[in-house]
Amino acid sequence: ICNDEIDNDGDGWKDCEDVDCAMDPHCLEDYPCEDAIPIQCGDTITGKTDDPASKDMIGQYGCKGLLPYPDSEMAYQLKMGGIPMTATVTMAEATGNTEFFVLKQLGLGCDTSTCEAFGNSSGQFFAKANYTYFIVFDVPYGGTGTYTLQLDCEYPETEVFCGNFLDEDQ
Repeated sequence: ICNDEIDNDGDGWKDCEDVDCAMDPHCLEDYPCEDAIPIQCGDTITGKTDDPASKDMIGQYGCKGLLPYPDSEMAYQLKMGGIPMTATVTMAEATGNTEFFVLKQLGLGCDTSTCEAFGNSSGQFFAKANYTYFIVFDVPYGGTGTYTLQLDCEYPETEVFCGNFLDEDQ
């Protein structure tokens, strides 16, 4: 139950603060990552978690357990084209214990219950064709941070799907 002001599962988080309620209709007045800034492979972006475009929508990430993220996060949206790629997120010049999370799209926003990749320096994930991903920067226990994001994508070294008439290992 996500609208009773009770910690129903005993994890220390009530209602919409709990990652288990992230996609409950009671908690979706706004969608996490809905206003994410579009990015594409090859982009380098310098940013900060308290940017005017940032939101305070995500309190926990499924890949980090019960670790709280109570302040604003900054989100970027990567829409993949028709060929899957290996994507590498590199975070440089970070301050304030800034971390990044790669999340898949769920409905009109991002799915905070699982992470494709996360870390405080770099991470790699398989970006499926025609999927949307979100790269989110946040600081545990609150506060603000800065970062430089480098997003690199490479074609797979071998065919991913045989018989789909696409040359994925260009």
